[in-house]
Amino acid sequence: MGLLAKLFGGRVPDKDRECLRMLTLTLHNYLFNKFTIKYGPKTASTLAPAIANGLFGFDIFSEDGENRKFLISNKNLVFDELKELSEKQEVCNIVSVAAYVLGGLNGSEDAFPPGRINGAKVLREFGILLPKESIEMPSSSNAFRLQVCQFQRWTLLG
Repeated sequence: MGLLAKLFGGRVPDKDRECLRMLTLTLHNYLFNKFTIKYGPKTASTLAPAIANGLFGFDIFSEDGENRKFLISNKNLVFDELKELSEKQEVCNIVSVAAYVLGGLNGSEDAFPPGRINGAKVLREFGILLPKESIEMPSSSNAFRLQVCQFQRWTLLG
């Protein structure tokens, strides 16, 4: 099983896998650039991947070694950044779409695969994971790809 299949909970159709890969890279780059401006590259290199993982339903504080120590000792910073992201409608929309697409790929009507319930709960608490009824769900892999491309464009222009 490939890295993305492990990351996203099982067999992922090729088109959706490519969209998720593009979205993962786009979110990471967006966060890294945002955090580099605010905190410098060293902090950004720890904070960006942790927050990006959190946006896909993983535990933000699951990093190893020094990165874990930094994140735990700076929980308020992590939570402040999540709160700030909740004000970015574009981020909330694409994260929500990806969460429900991932849930659907794993046979669930809910967001994310079952193993990421806690991550979904955290994202809901911060207002990042939106109710399914309030977002435009893609009708196909091509529609999902278009949404990811629009988000990429937003990160470049915004």
